[in-house]
Amino acid sequence: MKIDIKKLLCLVTLFILIISMDASALKTTDKNYQEKSKDFLGLTEGRAVPSSSESGDLDPLVDLAVTVTIKEIRALDKIDLIGYPDFYVKVIINDVERTSPVRRDQKYVKPNWSVTQDVPDDKEFVNITIQLLDWNLGGSKLCDISPNGMGISYKGDHEANLMYSLKSGHWTGNDYNYPAPPTMFDPSGYGRLNGCDDNSIHQNDRDCELWFDITQNDYDGDGIPYWTEVNVFGTDPEVDNRGWDNDSDGVPIEWEFKWGHYLSFDWHHGTVKINGYMTHLYGKITDILIRMKTV
Repeated sequence: MKIDIKKLLCLVTLFILIISMDASALKTTDKNYQEKSKDFLGLTEGRAVPSSSESGDLDPLVDLAVTVTIKEIRALDKIDLIGYPDFYVKVIINDVERTSPVRRDQKYVKPNWSVTQDVPDDKEFVNITIQLLDWNLGGSKLCDISPNGMGISYKGDHEANLMYSLKSGHWTGNDYNYPAPPTMFDPSGYGRLNGCDDNSIHQNDRDCELWFDITQNDYDGDGIPYWTEVNVFGTDPEVDNRGWDNDSDGVPIEWEFKWGHYLSFDWHHGTVKINGYMTHLYGKITDILIRMKTV
């Protein structure tokens, strides 16, 4: 097969430009943008903002509840002067605070601890705060798990503030999914908090990393929210769809749900959008290829 080198180079160049434009849009240093970001997530008050309302029941089949699971914790800095840290976690879901047991004298733990909280069925967004603390006789101290929030670094932040969507089953805030190279956006990846993401890797800032997940209950137990099944995949919310490949691309539906979608905030209209990875990235590449063929 003959390869057109000029067209190939053109395609690569256009692809790099697309990624660069997306990076610039997310990493803008405009002061007004930063203030809006803080207000939207409630970071100016140190807590999440009240949930926005959504008319109607988001899942008529179940009483909705959200579960936060803490999978692993690891110290990246020296936390205690003597010995290893005594880690424990606080999770705040819509102002309800829960505290895990203390894991004593360990710098790497797999607590697999989870907390479930009932949430309003008619409000899309659930506000979640995760804090990692080191227990001491003189008083517990916050460890740093706060990365850059949507491309913005807030100096002095140690906790993670997140906003979870009951429609999409995804979250944004201090941890988020985005269809671009991880070094350009969330360096530690989706579902992993890392205190070094705020550029404090060469400082002793009590940096730690924490792996977690956020899920919600659903009638058929496949982990895909009712709204997403009905409005995105067009599947039956009363049937367990795990293992299905409804678009015949070789990727099971549960993987596409978890990693193929992300949330973004439209600052001009004050709304949150649910986006598809394939539509956002590969759609652009397809459009370029079509244009090249017609030229």
